[in-house]
Amino acid sequence: MIQEAMKAVAEDLNAMLRRKRGDSRDRVILGGLPKPGGTGEDEAGDCICLTLTQITEEKNVASMAAPRGAPESGPRVSAPVSLNLRLLFSAHYARYEVGLEMISEVIAYLHVKPLFTRANTPTLHSGLDRLTLEMVKVTSEEQSQLWSMLGRDYTPSAIYSMRMLTLGGV
Repeated sequence: MIQEAMKAVAEDLNAMLRRKRGDSRDRVILGGLPKPGGTGEDEAGDCICLTLTQITEEKNVASMAAPRGAPESGPRVSAPVSLNLRLLFSAHYARYEVGLEMISEVIAYLHVKPLFTRANTPTLHSGLDRLTLEMVKVTSEEQSQLWSMLGRDYTPSAIYSMRMLTLGGV
């Protein structure tokens, strides 16, 4: 379900950018960061990469939904788990100013549309009710550590928290 949530956001951003720019090109791609001078799958030129950098459990929701016990003869049923995903939107463009323009468009759009529902996002998977995106404030040190962990040089980027992705219990 994680891939479906991220895919819906990428598809929605691509639809907005196609309308705004008047072309059919997908500019937001789901995946890891391109390697400098890479080839094949490692080379993603002139795009915004949407990359998952962290998964955490939403403790406030999990503590309210304690696992339900079943009769000893039946299986134990656990409550769904609610996740927060930390997403990195990074601009990888040959021309720096174009990268700045593209990341600005992504930020502006997510500021206007922080809530994704089936009503306002037709591509949202039927197993997802709502996704909330909120920009994360990071310090220069945290940003440096993230890019170091990713093994890449910094590019214009924004980090968002996607809240309340719920995966069903078993």
